[in-house]
Amino acid sequence: MRMKFFEKLRKVLFWSVDFVKGRKVLYLFRDIQYIAEHPSDTLTQRKKHQYLNNILTNAVNGTVFYKNIRTTNIKNFPVIIRETIGSSYSDFESSIFKNKKRIKVTTSVSTGAFFSVYQDLNKKARNISDILYYS
Repeated sequence: MRMKFFEKLRKVLFWSVDFVKGRKVLYLFRDIQYIAEHPSDTLTQRKKHQYLNNILTNAVNGTVFYKNIRTTNIKNFPVIIRETIGSSYSDFESSIFKNKKRIKVTTSVSTGAFFSVYQDLNKKARNISDILYYS
């Protein structure tokens, strides 16, 4: 009984803080929910296309590594491995987001090698929304 109280309290506090901060996580949560629950919908297809196009456009316009790609067709983007990013990290840093507030996120893989990237606040909120929806 006590645990349920604290779970509910935590949930209420979390969504209250999100409300005060502009409901960013809730908005993204609902976006993820809609896309996941309506995979064949025309709006879902448009959103997915737009999101991918935004990522590819930002990569081409904001990074040294992708600057010579003249299309946003994903088939023209090379497959890369973690070592490629690690050996030329600055070539992958986006000038679009470089001066914005970012959070360093570090992860490891089965090899135990750490890998760090920076996320802007929108990406962080999107990750929180992903976790909330899919967990």
